Amino acid sequence: MSFDPVVLSSLFSSLGSIANTGIQKLIDSKIIVHKGLTFYHRTSELEFAFLISLGDEASRSNDILKKIQSITQKPVEFENIIEIYGHGLPHNENLLSMGIISVSGTSGKIDFGKLLREVKSNTVFIKFRIKIPEELKSHLVPSRIDNTSKHFGKDKIETNIEIALDYANLWKKVFDQYTVRDIEFTFNLEISTETIVEQIPKRYREKIINAARQIAKGNQNAVKFLKIMSDCFLSFEKDVRIQQLLDCVSVEPHDKFIIKSVTPTMESMEIAGIGHPVVLPGKMRITLACVVEGSDVTSLGKLSIDLRKFFKILSEIVLDLQNKTQNLKF
Repeated sequence: MSFDPVVLSSLFSSLGSIANTGIQKLIDSKIIVHKGLTFYHRTSELEFAFLISLGDEASRSNDILKKIQSITQKPVEFENIIEIYGHGLPHNENLLSMGIISVSGTSGKIDFGKLLREVKSNTVFIKFRIKIPEELKSHLVPSRIDNTSKHFGKDKIETNIEIALDYANLWKKVFDQYTVRDIEFTFNLEISTETIVEQIPKRYREKIINAARQIAKGNQNAVKFLKIMSDCFLSFEKDVRIQQLLDCVSVEPHDKFIIKSVTPTMESMEIAGIGHPVVLPGKMRITLACVVEGSDVTSLGKLSIDLRKFFKILSEIVLDLQNKTQNLKF
């Protein structure tokens, strides 16, 4: 993967320039002895976890004091904070209640001078979570879904999925441990007008075309017919239909990808020969969740649409339409 130092520095610079500089100096001076990162992808949040070595209180060396004092003479301020807390080990001092860590709005401060003076523990654990820009999120964890789906006869559509941790090798060099959680992305499956029309019996298609022609003549039954038709197809948005649509979609491998939701989008479309727009399902918005963990930097998968199940839903809707309009004459 290509190296772009700006991207990595953005992870720390999101904390603000003062905190970014302070953390880098603490890392370089070996005072921060463990660095962890958890990336909550769905909510665009980074959670940093640091272990800071202070040494035993009784034998705390002047070297450590001088290092920390050279890094900062006043509390270090962190920006974009959602949550921050810390405690000492093994004495379990609460750094928030001691005033070593303070929070005001989206800003947090750590008073390292007070940390050295008042904490008896030889190790301090500090964790803070921040919000990052959406563009940085998409840059760090890009997703790719093949634009060209593969059709397998009339029964199945498949498309390949790839989720990658960009700059992951660089993350490994900076952080001793990192995890990416709650990766979510969406895929829009376009539904062609022809796909829907093919499920409507030819005789009934002719009735739809005739209804559109009769509307121009002011036939109220024709108006009522097309209104019922739109209402029937709008049932795609009902919970029972959405559950059926969920059953149409599958993804592999199951231990890497999860289908979170399937949301149909209704659109006004022109059916050839009718000359009158009708509301039909235009696409399915499929939300998937993915896990990338351990030493993995890429997750590969396959999304499948069972067309037989999808056509069964369409057939049920068309049958409902026929039953509701069989007595309308025009």
